Amino acid sequence: MVERLGDWLSSLSARWGMIAAALVAILATLLLSDYRSTDQQLRVARELVIPQAATGSIHIVEIDSRSVREMESWPWKRRLHGKLVDQLHRAGAKVVAFDVDFSSPSNPEDDQTFADALGRFGGGAILPTFRQLVSDTGNIFAENIPIEPLRNNAFLGSVNVHPDSDGAMRTFPFGTVTDGTARPSLAALIADHSGTVDDHFRLSSAILPDSIPRHSATDIINGRFNPKDIEGKTMLVGATAIEMGDRYAVDGHGVIPGVVVQAMAAETLLQNLDYPNYGPVPAIIAALLGAGYASNIWRLQRRLTRLGLVGVLIILTPFAMEGAHLGTIEILPGLVGIAGTFTAAGFIDYVRRLSLARLNDSETGLPNGKALAQQLSKSRDGTLIVMSVKSFRSITVQLNAAETVALYEQMVSRIHAIFGTVKVFQLGDGRLSWVDMSPEKGPVTDAIDSLAAMFLSKFQLTAHQIVATPAFGIADMISDKAALCIQHAALAASRAAEQGHRWVRYGDEMGDSAIYAQKLLAEVDDALARRELYPVFQPKWSIAEGRITGVEALLRWNHPERGHIRPDHFIPILEDNNRMQDVTLYVFDCCAEQAVHWLEKGLDIKIALNVSAPLFADPAFTKTLINRVKALGAKSKRLVIEITESAVVTNTESTIHTLNVLRALGVGVSIDDYGTGQSTLSYLKRFPADEIKIDQSFVSRMLDSPSDQILVRSTIEMAHELGFAVVAEGVEDAECLAKLREFGCDTVQGWHISKPKTAPEIEAMMASAEHSLAA
Repeated sequence: MVERLGDWLSSLSARWGMIAAALVAILATLLLSDYRSTDQQLRVARELVIPQAATGSIHIVEIDSRSVREMESWPWKRRLHGKLVDQLHRAGAKVVAFDVDFSSPSNPEDDQTFADALGRFGGGAILPTFRQLVSDTGNIFAENIPIEPLRNNAFLGSVNVHPDSDGAMRTFPFGTVTDGTARPSLAALIADHSGTVDDHFRLSSAILPDSIPRHSATDIINGRFNPKDIEGKTMLVGATAIEMGDRYAVDGHGVIPGVVVQAMAAETLLQNLDYPNYGPVPAIIAALLGAGYASNIWRLQRRLTRLGLVGVLIILTPFAMEGAHLGTIEILPGLVGIAGTFTAAGFIDYVRRLSLARLNDSETGLPNGKALAQQLSKSRDGTLIVMSVKSFRSITVQLNAAETVALYEQMVSRIHAIFGTVKVFQLGDGRLSWVDMSPEKGPVTDAIDSLAAMFLSKFQLTAHQIVATPAFGIADMISDKAALCIQHAALAASRAAEQGHRWVRYGDEMGDSAIYAQKLLAEVDDALARRELYPVFQPKWSIAEGRITGVEALLRWNHPERGHIRPDHFIPILEDNNRMQDVTLYVFDCCAEQAVHWLEKGLDIKIALNVSAPLFADPAFTKTLINRVKALGAKSKRLVIEITESAVVTNTESTIHTLNVLRALGVGVSIDDYGTGQSTLSYLKRFPADEIKIDQSFVSRMLDSPSDQILVRSTIEMAHELGFAVVAEGVEDAECLAKLREFGCDTVQGWHISKPKTAPEIEAMMASAEHSLAA
């Protein structure tokens, strides 16, 4: 599924893919969300970041709580309003506007006094008019206009407001129709701003309410003010006392008095803060262009940086436009488009990485066998070469991950020196492959001979000098059969390594052995299920105790058609094809079952089994092995894990950790084939092991080689000093056993003690005189 998705995405232009993602996100925002509400909040946030002080040309005469207390109860007698107008007129006020309802008559004398004061003001007075709903069940409105004596001496301005559904004031009308007459709004009148009836402008939250000058009405009426503060100003009279109501919510400022809202609306018009709104289109265009701009590069970090810059540009654009009074834009759809592009970029990169991981080795970064097959399927020319490094696993167990990568890099460099800048593919286990496309330079075998000569020079790594001996396989290209072509070249390389040749060209006769190997691999699972694979046990003799104290499990395969298959025939095939995990766990289960059986029968025998070095680098395998040991409980003490010295030399933290866990659970640890690696006993002391096994190549030659005798004896002595028990394998005769007894060896193993036997044969041997044969 992932592969098909990766192939599909690789065929799809990243540019159009990212633009499409942005467009889908934008359309979803436009069609499925109330984006304008969010954009409104973003605009409010911008206004609060860069607030605007009031111009100072509009002052509020507030009927506050103190005014209500000092000037009798509310509503006031109209003569008090008249006195207020006269005081403001004498102080030189330019305009006096009321946000107070005068639609009902009061005392005729007081009404006339107020009307006369308005007349003396000379036409600079404004009184409010508004419509209000008087029926909850119908569409019946009352037209509230000042009484005739008052309106004859003043302009009329509408104070109708229309809060949004959440109760907040965000827009104001330029005018409304009351009593059949179109009238400008109070805010438009005092700001001297024209507009169309029933058109609205947006109330700016940038206006700071506290910056609007205020005067208490009682102070104005009683002359407690400086006339110079009033001269030339527009005076807006209205209630601010909490007990008088008339309060509205304004974004960013909470709930404030209606007269202050009217003043903020007038200031919005005075300062030209009612910018034209160009909608979401500019931000959408920027987002789509940004998606195309970012898609020009493949690196995710740089792509996201470009998208981030476009997003910042979209965010800053309305700041700049509003600051220059040029207008504003709605940015949320554009930002969502950028977010959609962000998501698409990350997803495309993720799938691209999956595709690259599918086609590249995770450790070295070189293209892998799948990439090679993909290339071969597109080309029919050239000669395919597979280079296999002999004993590559024995080389890499000495190296850490960085050194292994460095070795591959140096090998590729030498290939390029001979074959030019060919694309080199890693097939695993020290195998590299490439296609030679230059027959005009001469026979490919001449170039291979030159490359082999270069490999005679050691590879210089950080802590090692490595000699890598290559064997080459050559195969002709086969139309539409990439996998078969790779298999042919790899098989030829394996045949070259087996026969000691520098290179081998594939021939049809090689297919037989490959078919044999494939058939064995195909039969492994069934063979495990039918227990055709089974362990035999070679006894280990304790010199000190004079008896068999343990056995080593050795794997055998009794095939129903082919009969007994030699271990050196099938085990390399399993190792080369990564099948040893399942087989090793199968052998462990067999040994655990046998150990428990012998323990129940009263036989004191430990069973040792081999675990190959690469398996300790497999977290899944080690986790499964540890869990199975835990399941045995105390009976796990009957098992010993043998690990080769070469595996220990790598000193990997994962190997040491696994061995520590196994020992803590009771499993013994033995270092196998000691002497064949590059370690010293003092070096091995750092590892969690109980014993070392001296390799049979030294033990079997010991009687004929003084140097081997010295090595075996010194190894036994030093191992004992370091706390290791010593097992010598390869004991083929009594003389060798006697010499090892002389050297103080603890345990011996070999055909002189016994050849490998089945479990029943071991039990019979333990019960017979043969048990003391080597005493």
